[in-house]
Amino acid sequence: GMEAARVAALRGHSVELVESSAQLGGKFRFASIPSFKSEGNGLIRWYERQLEKAGVRVTKNYKLLKDDPKAKDADVIIVATGAKEIVPPLPGVEYADFAIPVLCGDVPVQDECTIVGGGLVGCELAIHLAMGGKKPRIVEMAPSLMPTNKPASQVVQAVNEYLERFEIETYVNTRLKEIRPDAIVVERNGAEEVLSTQQTILALGYRADPSLYDSLYAKYGEVYNLGDSRQAKDIMQGIEDAYELSSHL
Repeated sequence: GMEAARVAALRGHSVELVESSAQLGGKFRFASIPSFKSEGNGLIRWYERQLEKAGVRVTKNYKLLKDDPKAKDADVIIVATGAKEIVPPLPGVEYADFAIPVLCGDVPVQDECTIVGGGLVGCELAIHLAMGGKKPRIVEMAPSLMPTNKPASQVVQAVNEYLERFEIETYVNTRLKEIRPDAIVVERNGAEEVLSTQQTILALGYRADPSLYDSLYAKYGEVYNLGDSRQAKDIMQGIEDAYELSSHL
């Protein structure tokens, strides 16, 4: 959203960026919380400065709906509302916590916890918690960690080095079947196992949420869906897509 607004303004358009929360940056803001990734905050600050220089009007704490006057008055609407965390339809899912509230410090973390989902988010969360003195383990149903949307090789190497340094226990080829208050039930090597845990944290990725786009597209003319609300992807792909779209408006 920030890149689309920046480029559109530089091309001479009058742009308003509407954000439902008190801060810009979307989920990238949460990804920058771990100390070993704090440089991501610099990118958000850079965008804030560039938006101001380009004359973009930024409105925070504002949830835009399909009948909103801002939508009615716009010639073009770009929706970049992000994705929702995947919630598996499993018994006991109500006992689980989720990665973002844990990262933000909104949920207390027990000393021994299990992170379900060994993608980049789950691995980085485990490292972040281990740096804080916790003892996390990672459970992933694929044969290896970080199996989809494979990060750059240097990122994978750095993550694996951190996992080894902090002796983070990992289970691959392990499928979650049930969550209990003090354990999880998994299937591994064709057999069920019960793994005790003080806390279960889900980091199963994100699913595109096009609900606002769908409602606006049905009512207005030139409406575009961008970023994770169209398809969940990494930050660089999102920025490239935003640049390409706004460059042709």
